[in-house]
Amino acid sequence: MDFQLDKIHYARFDYLNYCRHVLMDIINYTENHDVTMTTIPFKNDNDKMTFEKLCEAENEKGTQWLLDNGYECTIYNSAYKRLFFSLLVDFVNFYGASIEQAFSGNIVVAWSLLRRPLQETLAYIEWIYFDNHELIKRMLNEESVDTYDLKAKKNRELRKNIIDEIYKNVKTDDFNVYDFRYSKTDEYSLDGILNGSTHLVTDRNKHFITARSSLNFVLDDEAGRKKCINMYFTAVPFVMYYAMHTIMKLFGEIADFKPYTLIMNEYNHRLKRLKAMQTMSLEEGVAVAEIELPIYCPKCGNKMESLDDWQAYAYKSIQCKQCKNEIDTFGYIFDFEEIEFTHEQ
Repeated sequence: MDFQLDKIHYARFDYLNYCRHVLMDIINYTENHDVTMTTIPFKNDNDKMTFEKLCEAENEKGTQWLLDNGYECTIYNSAYKRLFFSLLVDFVNFYGASIEQAFSGNIVVAWSLLRRPLQETLAYIEWIYFDNHELIKRMLNEESVDTYDLKAKKNRELRKNIIDEIYKNVKTDDFNVYDFRYSKTDEYSLDGILNGSTHLVTDRNKHFITARSSLNFVLDDEAGRKKCINMYFTAVPFVMYYAMHTIMKLFGEIADFKPYTLIMNEYNHRLKRLKAMQTMSLEEGVAVAEIELPIYCPKCGNKMESLDDWQAYAYKSIQCKQCKNEIDTFGYIFDFEEIEFTHEQ
């Protein structure tokens, strides 16, 4: 039987799909603009020649030479950038597949695909955001992976502290991101749902015991399936709002964009999320999103700040009424990098 997603979930699916577009835009921009490239500030020509000769023989020897000869910061700076974007590719591969499966009604597969991106990949992105130097130091200098394995018991407190610190700066509703992703006792935690979607029988936790004469998600009726879909489109947008805040902040710092580009993408993200929640009017949403700057057309400089302008911005694109230039807002917006501001503006 063909599945049709309930229309009440369309707005939230659009938000989740917007997040995927942003992630893909960031990855494509990184690949096309050498964002991860780091220039080594050699102290002298002799150091440069020594390094180049070592790299010709074996690249790993060149890296070790830099670490041993006072270029540690350069190595760390390069490594964390490459690690961040590699993690981003990993994240979007699983996340993108998950939302497609959810839209198609394959909700068990959709949940299962979220284990790696939300419980593991995102955790390392958070660590990079919180203290990239410490993570890279552990990865390069320690003999055991246990020192940077965030699943290891000794690192779980670190993982929680990182999330708590990042979450302080996220403007969102009261939603415990850590408990949802990792709690083994909360009835509707991601950990419990994932165990149910991965295993046919679960009996270790009282909240996640397989029903008598049943198998997890296999013998569920339509009501059970609908409940699981509702849970997906309720919880995942909350986690993704937090995740995107972290990812976009990191990307903005690495790419070194203009402040106006960063804030306009932040406005866009807030508005997209508020539109998905469908709990307030556009006017209220603009106020809640704390929008203080107008939209400037990158081509002609025309100022746009009416509610109609923000409504177009919050959907998929906005067209300048003066020069007809169209700005696509269903993804990361790079257009504003073209603007050169004067003191008068």
